[in-house]
Amino acid sequence: MRRNSLRIAMACALVLTGIAACGTGSGGAGSGKSISIWEGFTGAESKAFGKQVKAYEKANPGVSVSILYVNNDNTLQKVLTAVRGGTTPDIAYLYGSWAPNVAQIPQVVNLTNVVTKPSVNWNDFWVGERDVATVNGKVIGIPALVDNLAVVYNKALFAKAGLAAPSPDWTWSQFVADARARFGGAGEYLFGRFSAADCMYAPVVLRFRTYDVDLPPDCRAYCDAMLALPAMQEWIAAAEAETEVLEQFEPCC
Repeated sequence: MRRNSLRIAMACALVLTGIAACGTGSGGAGSGKSISIWEGFTGAESKAFGKQVKAYEKANPGVSVSILYVNNDNTLQKVLTAVRGGTTPDIAYLYGSWAPNVAQIPQVVNLTNVVTKPSVNWNDFWVGERDVATVNGKVIGIPALVDNLAVVYNKALFAKAGLAAPSPDWTWSQFVADARARFGGAGEYLFGRFSAADCMYAPVVLRFRTYDVDLPPDCRAYCDAMLALPAMQEWIAAAEAETEVLEQFEPCC
């Protein structure tokens, strides 16, 4: 089977977020200040980041940078714990999907004016990266890493169905439309009858609902069908009845 891949979207930006910490902070050269950074780099990335830190310290005499490795999956929980204890780092490396949680931390530095400086070259970042680092018009971080999603498709199947092959500007709406055109007669789900594809997109549907995302009519119809699914309603009800609280996913303040 011959396949062709096409990069179409940025999946997850990781951001370096500035946090106003107690007892530390950035300062001018020779200020005697220290900067603490929590990061999750490993391997070649860690070595490259270490070189950048040394270069920064050399260019800013009197400013020392301390680095603490934190597993990326645990960083938000540790940052929220540090916020409560008054021991936050100056900079933390966090998943972009956590941006709504991070934005609620009062100590997070508003970088909106900073990114307008020519030296930052903010528009050099892809729109998707900038959007991840921006919550309610407030820039809370600088994109540090971005992953690309790939669409792998079978040319022969698209041709057989009379559908145009995906292009660089292929959208979610077109994906839904193509799937519905090929399989829609069998039902209201992504490929007609409920399938593993719908299971994969169930969390996405819930995120759309949680963040009240404005969707095109076709996408909204699909989400409504998913939310009306008895199994989905049972899942949501079970989640709402859950008494266990995971602090890392709760508003911190």
